[in-house]
Amino acid sequence: QRSGSKDTNPNRLDCSCAGHVDVQDLSPEFTAIRELKEEIGLQFQPQDLIFAFLSPCVSRTNTYYDRELVHVFILPCSNFQDFRFTVAANEVVNLHVEPISTVLTDLAQGHKRFVPKPKHYVDALAHTFQRIKKNNL
Repeated sequence: QRSGSKDTNPNRLDCSCAGHVDVQDLSPEFTAIRELKEEIGLQFQPQDLIFAFLSPCVSRTNTYYDRELVHVFILPCSNFQDFRFTVAANEVVNLHVEPISTVLTDLAQGHKRFVPKPKHYVDALAHTFQRIKKNNL
């Protein structure tokens, strides 16, 4: 759950750790690794990630207009209890673990508790999880 102090989508749930590529980041994978560490205290290597998809995303409110290309990666794990999370209070206030089917349904229906995602993003995310399940990744 995003911090209430965030300027975009405060207090909403997001289905990912996310951030912008910094100048010193060598690749989108390194950005993903950096964001995992900054936001929830998990340290991994780029090879631990599975590339899922690339998605153009546009969001607009009264205060901002954001156009970006989103690189989506999956961090496979079988048991979240094995991880020691440390949340950055200025970024995250709570972690939720929910079945992916619930998350995908709520995202697709535009449930207000989530940061909004475009239909093509939700479809690509659903396809990614189907592929992971099919291939036992």
